[in-house]
Amino acid sequence: MNNLTGAMLKTMILESHSRIQKKADYLNAINVFPVADGDTGLNINTTLTSVVKELEKQGDTPSIKEAAKAISKGAFIGAKGNSGVILSQFFVGFAKTIENEENIDTQLFADALVEGSKRAYKAVMNPREGTILTVVKETAEAAKKKTQEGAGWRETVEHCYEIAQKSTADTPNLLEDLKSAGVVDSGALGFVYLIQGWLFVISNTFDGPKVVDLREGLEGLHNKVDVSSAIENLQFRYCTEAMIIDTKASESSIREQLVDFGDSLIVIESESSFKLHIHSNKPKQALEKFANNGHLVFVKIDDMKTQTTETHS
Repeated sequence: MNNLTGAMLKTMILESHSRIQKKADYLNAINVFPVADGDTGLNINTTLTSVVKELEKQGDTPSIKEAAKAISKGAFIGAKGNSGVILSQFFVGFAKTIENEENIDTQLFADALVEGSKRAYKAVMNPREGTILTVVKETAEAAKKKTQEGAGWRETVEHCYEIAQKSTADTPNLLEDLKSAGVVDSGALGFVYLIQGWLFVISNTFDGPKVVDLREGLEGLHNKVDVSSAIENLQFRYCTEAMIIDTKASESSIREQLVDFGDSLIVIESESSFKLHIHSNKPKQALEKFANNGHLVFVKIDDMKTQTTETHS
């Protein structure tokens, strides 16, 4: 069995991006947690679009190192929204695990999934189970176990796909918000589409044609979220995102400075640059505090009360 090349890795990302683009509206529609603001599909798609843009700069046959660095850079630049930032950190952890290798076998692939999961968890101040974090973790653990048993590429990634779907189907049992709305976690399902794309490329490359179906119960769901209750329980109104460059601050110190400004706090770093994501009622003050650590180059503030109302009107 051959190993993955940089060119194959690029093709896998492009296939996943294509699938997520087609499903973005559905992911938006079932978005409930942490806020029912209907933008998970948009955020995941935006993050992946940036990864694809960086990969395209590497031509048709990038080396593993070139592909990995493009994935890391694109994921950091494009990280948007709660799920998008979490997914970006999965990609960074995955890419950094493989970037100095000449080929990718199944065991290295599993190790990269595990490191991606660890980095995603680390990025979130208060990680919650029943989200994309849980699904990524359980998928990575399944891959690790499968490769230790000597499984080949198709068997390994098929198992990842099955576990990702099973874990996503279970998310309503872990988060009451999902169960009451009658949906699965939208970020988790986005990760399922990612693995679906990877499986399609790997199976059709190594072992012959394969059509990748989705298990019943993950699509065609209708969001029954109580909009009035969702707005009433919206503790922090503004989704605030920003980026600074040319900073010598540490990730931990920036987190400490911002932890009292709201929730869903995520701070990520790449080459002396930091990105911030936080839900806050004091976005201007949070941004001022963040900007004191470097040169502010990007700001975005979304009113999640308005988003929630418009999404479900």
